[in-house]
Amino acid sequence: MQSLSVIVPVYNCEKYINKMLFSLSRQTFKDFEVIILDSGSTDSTTKIIKKYCCRFSNWHLFKLRNIKLGKLRNLGLILACSKYVSFIDADDYVEPEFLENLFKKICLHDADMVVCNYKFYFSKFKFCVPNIFHLFNMKSGIYDSEKIFKNLIMDVRLRSYLWNKIFKRDLFFESNAIFPDICYEDFAVMPKIFFFSDKIFIENKFLYNYNRHTGSCTGGRLNEDRIDDYITAVKTMENFLKVQKCFEKYKVQINFIRFRYSIRLVYFFSRQMLSKFDFLNNVNRFKIMLKKLYS
Repeated sequence: MQSLSVIVPVYNCEKYINKMLFSLSRQTFKDFEVIILDSGSTDSTTKIIKKYCCRFSNWHLFKLRNIKLGKLRNLGLILACSKYVSFIDADDYVEPEFLENLFKKICLHDADMVVCNYKFYFSKFKFCVPNIFHLFNMKSGIYDSEKIFKNLIMDVRLRSYLWNKIFKRDLFFESNAIFPDICYEDFAVMPKIFFFSDKIFIENKFLYNYNRHTGSCTGGRLNEDRIDDYITAVKTMENFLKVQKCFEKYKVQINFIRFRYSIRLVYFFSRQMLSKFDFLNNVNRFKIMLKKLYS
Protein backbone atom coordinates (compact mmCIF):
# COMPACT_ATOMS: atom_id res chain seq x y z
CA MET A 1 0.00 0.00 0.00
CA GLN A 2 1.30 3.44 -0.96
CA SER A 3 1.91 6.16 1.65
CA LEU A 4 -0.10 8.80 -0.20
CA SER A 5 -3.16 8.88 -2.45
CA VAL A 6 -3.49 11.64 -5.05
CA ILE A 7 -7.11 12.22 -6.11
CA VAL A 8 -7.71 13.77 -9.54
CA PRO A 9 -11.28 14.43 -10.77
CA VAL A 10 -11.44 15.04 -14.53
CA TYR A 11 -13.94 15.95 -17.22
CA ASN A 12 -13.19 17.05 -20.79
CA CYS A 13 -9.82 18.61 -20.04
CA GLU A 14 -7.77 17.44 -23.03
CA LYS A 15 -6.09 20.88 -23.30
CA TYR A 16 -4.53 20.60 -19.83
CA ILE A 17 -4.53 16.98 -18.62
CA ASN A 18 -1.24 15.92 -20.19
CA LYS A 19 0.70 18.74 -18.52
CA MET A 20 -0.76 17.83 -15.14
CA LEU A 21 -0.14 14.08 -15.51
CA PHE A 22 3.39 14.70 -16.77
CA SER A 23 4.12 16.81 -13.69
CA LEU A 24 2.88 13.95 -11.48
CA SER A 25 5.06 11.45 -13.34
CA ARG A 26 8.13 13.60 -12.57
CA GLN A 27 7.64 13.67 -8.79
CA THR A 28 10.77 13.06 -6.73
CA PHE A 29 8.54 11.21 -4.26
CA LYS A 30 7.49 7.82 -5.64
CA ASP A 31 5.45 6.10 -2.92
CA PHE A 32 2.02 7.30 -4.02
CA GLU A 33 -1.02 6.12 -5.93
CA VAL A 34 -3.07 8.22 -8.33
CA ILE A 35 -6.85 7.88 -8.35
CA ILE A 36 -8.29 9.48 -11.49
CA LEU A 37 -12.06 9.87 -11.57
CA ASP A 38 -13.35 10.56 -15.08
CA SER A 39 -16.94 11.81 -15.10
CA GLY A 40 -17.75 10.73 -18.66
CA SER A 41 -15.30 12.78 -20.75
CA THR A 42 -16.27 12.95 -24.43
CA ASP A 43 -12.98 14.39 -25.76
CA SER A 44 -9.52 12.76 -25.77
CA THR A 45 -9.03 13.12 -21.99
CA THR A 46 -9.61 9.42 -21.26
CA LYS A 47 -7.22 8.34 -24.02
CA ILE A 48 -4.43 10.52 -22.60
CA ILE A 49 -5.01 9.19 -19.09
CA LYS A 50 -4.88 5.55 -20.24
CA LYS A 51 -1.39 6.07 -21.66
CA TYR A 52 -0.12 7.06 -18.22
CA CYS A 53 -2.04 4.29 -16.45
CA CYS A 54 -0.34 1.75 -18.74
CA ARG A 55 3.07 3.12 -17.71
CA PHE A 56 2.45 3.25 -13.95
CA SER A 57 0.87 0.36 -12.06
CA ASN A 58 -0.07 2.61 -9.14
CA TRP A 59 -2.20 4.92 -11.35
CA HIS A 60 -5.88 3.96 -11.48
CA LEU A 61 -8.60 5.27 -13.78
CA PHE A 62 -12.25 5.03 -12.76
CA LYS A 63 -14.68 5.78 -15.57
CA LEU A 64 -17.97 7.19 -14.32
CA ARG A 65 -20.87 9.03 -15.89
CA ASN A 66 -22.28 12.48 -15.15
CA ILE A 67 -21.11 12.77 -11.55
CA LYS A 68 -20.51 16.27 -10.22
CA LEU A 69 -17.22 17.41 -8.73
CA GLY A 70 -18.30 17.21 -5.09
CA LYS A 71 -19.36 13.58 -5.38
CA LEU A 72 -16.15 12.75 -7.29
CA ARG A 73 -14.06 14.10 -4.42
CA ASN A 74 -16.12 12.12 -1.89
CA LEU A 75 -15.72 8.95 -3.95
CA GLY A 76 -11.97 9.55 -4.25
CA LEU A 77 -11.66 9.66 -0.46
CA ILE A 78 -13.51 6.34 -0.18
CA LEU A 79 -11.32 4.69 -2.85
CA ALA A 80 -8.06 6.02 -1.40
CA CYS A 81 -6.04 3.38 0.42
CA SER A 82 -3.38 5.59 2.01
CA LYS A 83 -3.11 7.37 5.33
CA TYR A 84 -2.57 10.70 3.55
CA VAL A 85 -4.40 12.27 0.61
CA SER A 86 -3.87 15.14 -1.78
CA PHE A 87 -6.19 16.60 -4.41
CA ILE A 88 -4.91 17.97 -7.72
CA ASP A 89 -7.14 19.66 -10.29
CA ALA A 90 -6.88 18.36 -13.84
CA ASP A 91 -6.08 21.76 -15.36
CA ASP A 92 -3.25 22.62 -12.94
CA TYR A 93 0.23 21.15 -12.51
CA VAL A 94 2.75 20.69 -9.70
CA GLU A 95 6.46 21.17 -9.17
CA PRO A 96 8.63 17.99 -9.05
CA GLU A 97 9.16 18.24 -5.27
CA PHE A 98 5.51 19.01 -4.42
CA LEU A 99 4.61 15.61 -2.96
CA GLU A 100 8.00 14.94 -1.36
CA ASN A 101 8.17 18.29 0.40
CA LEU A 102 4.65 18.19 1.79
CA PHE A 103 4.79 14.50 2.72
CA LYS A 104 8.02 14.96 4.66
CA LYS A 105 6.56 17.92 6.55
CA ILE A 106 3.33 16.17 7.50
CA CYS A 107 5.22 13.11 8.76
CA LEU A 108 8.03 14.99 10.51
CA HIS A 109 5.67 17.22 12.47
CA ASP A 110 2.78 14.73 12.78
CA ALA A 111 0.60 17.47 11.32
CA ASP A 112 -3.01 17.03 10.25
CA MET A 113 -2.33 18.92 7.02
CA VAL A 114 0.36 20.81 5.15
CA VAL A 115 -0.41 23.91 3.07
CA CYS A 116 2.01 25.20 0.43
CA ASN A 117 2.14 28.42 -1.53
CA TYR A 118 1.40 28.52 -5.24
CA LYS A 119 1.84 30.38 -8.50
CA PHE A 120 -0.83 31.60 -10.88
CA TYR A 121 -0.36 29.94 -14.25
CA PHE A 122 -1.91 31.72 -17.23
CA SER A 123 -2.15 28.97 -19.81
CA LYS A 124 -3.23 31.34 -22.58
CA PHE A 125 0.08 33.20 -22.30
CA LYS A 126 2.13 30.30 -20.85
CA PHE A 127 3.69 32.10 -17.91
CA CYS A 128 3.50 31.96 -14.08
CA VAL A 129 3.18 34.70 -11.49
CA PRO A 130 4.09 33.89 -7.85
CA ASN A 131 1.26 34.38 -5.39
CA ILE A 132 2.43 37.10 -3.02
CA PHE A 133 -0.92 37.89 -1.43
CA HIS A 134 -2.04 34.64 0.15
CA LEU A 135 0.08 33.23 2.99
CA PHE A 136 1.69 36.69 3.00
CA ASN A 137 3.69 37.23 6.21
CA MET A 138 2.91 33.70 7.37
CA LYS A 139 6.28 32.09 7.97
CA SER A 140 6.84 28.41 7.28
CA GLY A 141 6.15 26.40 10.40
CA ILE A 142 3.57 24.77 12.63
CA TYR A 143 0.35 26.59 13.53
CA ASP A 144 -2.57 25.46 15.62
CA SER A 145 -5.98 25.80 13.99
CA GLU A 146 -7.10 28.47 16.45
CA LYS A 147 -4.39 30.84 15.23
CA ILE A 148 -5.19 30.61 11.54
CA PHE A 149 -8.90 29.75 11.49
CA LYS A 150 -9.91 33.41 11.24
CA ASN A 151 -7.61 33.83 8.24
CA LEU A 152 -9.23 30.83 6.56
CA ILE A 153 -12.77 32.17 7.04
CA MET A 154 -11.82 35.54 5.57
CA ASP A 155 -10.30 33.65 2.62
CA VAL A 156 -7.61 36.27 1.95
CA ARG A 157 -4.20 35.40 3.43
CA LEU A 158 -5.08 31.72 3.72
CA ARG A 159 -7.37 30.42 0.97
CA SER A 160 -9.80 27.53 1.22
CA TYR A 161 -8.52 25.88 -1.96
CA LEU A 162 -8.28 22.11 -1.70
CA TRP A 163 -5.41 21.51 -4.09
CA ASN A 164 -2.30 23.03 -2.44
CA LYS A 165 -2.48 20.75 0.57
CA ILE A 166 -1.85 17.25 1.92
CA PHE A 167 -4.20 15.90 4.58
CA LYS A 168 -4.56 12.99 6.94
CA ARG A 169 -7.33 11.06 5.20
CA ASP A 170 -9.15 10.24 8.44
CA LEU A 171 -9.65 13.95 9.07
CA PHE A 172 -12.41 14.04 6.45
CA PHE A 173 -14.33 11.19 8.05
CA GLU A 174 -13.80 12.29 11.66
CA SER A 175 -15.08 15.79 10.86
CA ASN A 176 -17.92 14.45 8.67
CA ALA A 177 -16.66 16.66 5.83
CA ILE A 178 -18.74 15.82 2.77
CA PHE A 179 -18.25 17.84 -0.41
CA PRO A 180 -21.52 19.31 -1.71
CA ASP A 181 -22.36 19.45 -5.42
CA ILE A 182 -21.69 23.16 -5.84
CA CYS A 183 -19.02 25.18 -7.61
CA TYR A 184 -17.30 26.30 -4.38
CA GLU A 185 -17.33 22.89 -2.73
CA ASP A 186 -13.92 23.36 -1.11
CA PHE A 187 -14.93 26.67 0.48
CA ALA A 188 -17.90 24.88 2.07
CA VAL A 189 -15.76 22.04 3.49
CA MET A 190 -12.38 23.53 4.44
CA PRO A 191 -13.62 25.28 7.62
CA LYS A 192 -14.61 21.89 9.03
CA ILE A 193 -11.22 20.41 8.19
CA PHE A 194 -9.29 23.30 9.73
CA PHE A 195 -11.57 23.45 12.78
CA PHE A 196 -10.89 19.81 13.68
CA SER A 197 -7.14 19.97 12.95
CA ASP A 198 -4.71 20.24 15.84
CA LYS A 199 -1.53 21.01 13.92
CA ILE A 200 -1.20 22.64 10.50
CA PHE A 201 2.13 23.17 8.78
CA ILE A 202 2.47 26.19 6.49
CA GLU A 203 5.08 25.75 3.71
CA ASN A 204 5.74 29.04 1.95
CA LYS A 205 7.50 27.49 -1.05
CA PHE A 206 5.74 27.81 -4.41
CA LEU A 207 5.05 24.16 -5.23
CA TYR A 208 1.65 24.26 -6.96
CA ASN A 209 0.69 25.98 -10.21
CA TYR A 210 -2.91 27.16 -10.34
CA ASN A 211 -4.19 27.52 -13.90
CA ARG A 212 -6.28 30.66 -14.32
CA HIS A 213 -8.48 30.32 -17.39
CA THR A 214 -12.05 31.19 -18.34
CA GLY A 215 -13.22 27.58 -18.34
CA SER A 216 -12.47 26.96 -14.66
CA CYS A 217 -15.02 27.29 -11.87
CA THR A 218 -13.24 30.01 -9.89
CA GLY A 219 -11.44 31.59 -12.84
CA GLY A 220 -14.44 31.72 -15.15
CA ARG A 221 -16.89 34.54 -15.58
CA LEU A 222 -19.35 35.10 -12.75
CA ASN A 223 -22.98 34.12 -13.34
CA GLU A 224 -26.07 33.70 -11.18
CA ASP A 225 -25.53 29.96 -10.70
CA ARG A 226 -22.05 30.61 -9.32
CA ILE A 227 -23.35 33.40 -7.12
CA ASP A 228 -25.95 31.02 -5.70
CA ASP A 229 -23.27 28.35 -5.13
CA TYR A 230 -21.02 30.79 -3.30
CA ILE A 231 -23.86 31.90 -1.03
CA THR A 232 -24.65 28.22 -0.35
CA ALA A 233 -21.01 27.68 0.66
CA VAL A 234 -21.11 30.67 3.01
CA LYS A 235 -24.34 29.41 4.57
CA THR A 236 -22.81 25.93 5.01
CA MET A 237 -19.90 27.48 6.89
CA GLU A 238 -22.20 29.66 9.01
CA ASN A 239 -24.38 26.68 9.97
CA PHE A 240 -21.31 24.67 10.94
CA LEU A 241 -20.07 27.47 13.21
CA LYS A 242 -23.51 27.72 14.81
CA VAL A 243 -23.55 23.98 15.50
CA GLN A 244 -20.11 24.34 17.12
CA LYS A 245 -21.51 27.26 19.17
CA CYS A 246 -18.80 29.65 17.98
CA PHE A 247 -20.58 31.73 15.35
CA GLU A 248 -20.41 34.91 17.45
CA LYS A 249 -16.67 34.42 17.89
CA TYR A 250 -16.13 34.60 14.12
CA LYS A 251 -18.97 36.97 13.22
CA VAL A 252 -16.56 39.77 12.20
CA GLN A 253 -14.87 37.44 9.70
CA ILE A 254 -18.22 36.22 8.35
CA ASN A 255 -19.38 39.79 7.85
CA PHE A 256 -16.13 40.56 6.05
CA ILE A 257 -16.71 37.88 3.40
CA ARG A 258 -20.35 38.95 3.09
CA PHE A 259 -19.30 42.55 2.49
CA ARG A 260 -16.56 41.54 0.05
CA TYR A 261 -18.97 39.43 -1.96
CA SER A 262 -21.59 42.19 -1.88
CA ILE A 263 -19.14 44.32 -3.85
CA ARG A 264 -18.90 41.57 -6.46
CA LEU A 265 -22.68 41.43 -6.63
CA VAL A 266 -22.89 45.18 -7.22
CA TYR A 267 -20.33 44.89 -10.02
CA PHE A 268 -22.07 41.87 -11.60
CA PHE A 269 -25.59 43.28 -11.61
CA SER A 270 -24.37 46.73 -12.71
CA ARG A 271 -22.89 45.10 -15.80
CA GLN A 272 -26.10 43.15 -16.32
CA MET A 273 -28.10 46.39 -16.26
CA LEU A 274 -25.83 48.03 -18.80
CA SER A 275 -25.78 45.08 -21.18
CA LYS A 276 -29.44 44.05 -21.00
CA PHE A 277 -31.12 47.38 -20.25
CA ASP A 278 -33.45 45.68 -17.79
CA PHE A 279 -33.06 47.89 -14.76
CA LEU A 280 -35.96 46.86 -12.51
CA ASN A 281 -35.52 43.14 -13.05
CA ASN A 282 -31.79 43.31 -12.24
CA VAL A 283 -32.40 45.43 -9.15
CA ASN A 284 -34.89 42.85 -7.87
CA ARG A 285 -32.51 39.97 -8.56
CA PHE A 286 -29.72 41.85 -6.80
CA LYS A 287 -31.94 42.36 -3.73
CA ILE A 288 -32.84 38.66 -3.67
CA MET A 289 -29.19 37.58 -3.80
CA LEU A 290 -28.15 40.12 -1.18
CA LYS A 291 -30.94 39.01 1.15
CA LYS A 292 -29.83 35.37 0.79
CA LEU A 293 -26.24 36.34 1.57
CA TYR A 294 -27.14 38.24 4.74
CA SER A 295 -30.06 36.16 6.00
